[in-house]
Amino acid sequence: KPKTISNYLGLVRLVVASAKDTKGSKLYPREWDYEFMDVPIVEKELQNALSFTGETITALVVAAKNPIVQMLYILLAATGLRLGEALGITISEDTILDDCTRIVIKQKVWRNEIQGFLKTKNGGRELDLHPSVASVLKEFIGNRTSGVLFQTKGGKPLCQTNLLKRYLHPALLGDEKKGIKGITGVKAGFHAFRRFRNTYLRNYTACPEGV
Repeated sequence: KPKTISNYLGLVRLVVASAKDTKGSKLYPREWDYEFMDVPIVEKELQNALSFTGETITALVVAAKNPIVQMLYILLAATGLRLGEALGITISEDTILDDCTRIVIKQKVWRNEIQGFLKTKNGGRELDLHPSVASVLKEFIGNRTSGVLFQTKGGKPLCQTNLLKRYLHPALLGDEKKGIKGITGVKAGFHAFRRFRNTYLRNYTACPEGV
């Protein structure tokens, strides 16, 4: 796909640019001409970037029997967090603030391990939660005072792959053998929650485009 090719080339460019001598000068300075290289153009309208609707979000929350998964769906839809960022939230005084109305994002989870950094430089941020979401989150936390917000029985961060295979995809696609009808019939990943929030803010609110 054009986007995949672009991503691979971007990585190669970074590797080449990182090679420097002892004085900090690039060893292989060069200009990259994508047109000369015949690199395909990435057309956003042709990308398979699925986004959930409000109805789909509601159906997923209602269908989720596991309270942890249900809370995760609510938080992702309400904040636009990446899944790894949500799984990296810890219950502490410097992370969940003001009676659960604010959350500080400063780490993420990747392959069941907490990483003390985020995907982008601007990833570290404070999130304001709607009072209704804050109320549900406070009830979900209960008397807990430590540990990651979304954890296994052993206290470890949840596995992203398991969340997809055991909960999100079965809910979206259904199960013919069990006679369970899928919510959409279309497979999507957790980034669709992030796109839902961006789409909602852009189309149904007066939120500035830059925000």
